[in-house]
Amino acid sequence: MKESFIKYLWQYQQFNKANLTTESGEKLEIFSVGIPNQYSGADFLDAKIKINDVEWFGNIEIHVKSSDWEKHSHQQDKTYNNVVLHVVWEHDKTIFRENGMLLPTLALCKRTSPLVVEQYFNLIETAAEIPCQAQLSKVKQTIKVSMLQTALKNRLERKKSTIKELFEKSEKNWEETTYQLLAQNLGFKINSEPMLLLAKAIPLKVLQKHRDNLLSIEALLFGTSGLLHETETDTYAKNLWKEYKFLSKKYQISITHLAAMWKFSPTRPANFPTIRIAQLAMLIFREESFFSRFLFAETVEEVISMLQVKQSAYWQTHYKFGQESSEKIAGLGRESVENILINTVVPLLVSYSEYRSEEQFYKKALEWLTLLKPEKNSITDKWKVSQMPLRTAFESQGAIELYHQFCQQKKCLHCEIGISLLQAN
Repeated sequence: MKESFIKYLWQYQQFNKANLTTESGEKLEIFSVGIPNQYSGADFLDAKIKINDVEWFGNIEIHVKSSDWEKHSHQQDKTYNNVVLHVVWEHDKTIFRENGMLLPTLALCKRTSPLVVEQYFNLIETAAEIPCQAQLSKVKQTIKVSMLQTALKNRLERKKSTIKELFEKSEKNWEETTYQLLAQNLGFKINSEPMLLLAKAIPLKVLQKHRDNLLSIEALLFGTSGLLHETETDTYAKNLWKEYKFLSKKYQISITHLAAMWKFSPTRPANFPTIRIAQLAMLIFREESFFSRFLFAETVEEVISMLQVKQSAYWQTHYKFGQESSEKIAGLGRESVENILINTVVPLLVSYSEYRSEEQFYKKALEWLTLLKPEKNSITDKWKVSQMPLRTAFESQGAIELYHQFCQQKKCLHCEIGISLLQAN
């Protein structure tokens, strides 16, 4: 048994309340279960109960056993003197507060339906990656959609914190933040870390000084990436190296430690880091201001058109320096661009909306998610098997977050879907 289950039972009052009494035989009435506390201290705050003829306002503490109160040293903590009721699964010991007063205790073991307990363990102990997978068809569509919305909100909050960190470290420069985030997401997970480090190693303002010269931009990026070497033999690579040596001295840039971080497998040549760096170079060459374009774009198609670039001619026929491809390597396809839009543009709009307290950018971000198709990956495939309808990127983003932050962590009691299944019994 876990505390989280007892918290669920108390919060949703999923136990028999007929002839309710404390363990010492006092009549108990519950008027308000209180507010779940996300911080240190008692588990529920500002509850209202009645013991015999006296009404009590205070906090509720939850434990599996009564003796856990002493295991957690609450009997030595004055802040727990305002706990008016100790809610436990099993009462194994009489407990007193720090001030010496008896602590009223409610035990739920004999008051909870065996069906609820069975359903709880079916969810928590299942080997399925999505605990409710076999029962998801029983859940109302409104509950599923509501939980996807909650999960999406959590996902955007997490991404905002990442963007805020980039923003603060870039001296509150939105353009630089956008460039770094765009570079990171061009790495598509497998190379996202070295792509971000590369962007941090070469400030956007340096690259923008050479916006009229694609070779210079490529030289700076490839030279700093560690993927370009002085021993390259083909003409293009030699020209890049010559340009890099000149520019690196001018801007005091040195080859970074990134060379060992790049991953070329397992992935298709179109996803090789060399190709992604070349595409980043082309975006910088083509666009004067990423952030402004993202911010003031009127339609999602405008952003997609902006991001659908082809890398320079060399990288359409080569996947590594001096190594030709048997097939022409395409530019950024629509699926990849939509992925970047979802993971770069949308979080940026949400973050900027909060920063400036201008809600229209938040609304635009959510609207664009509803206009984009759902992502296709191993996680969304799992949800399809479970019969979770994913019609838009809005829902697929929520489903990805739900999988990682709830299903994988077995937080069914924090999930509207899990709660609805338990309450159905």
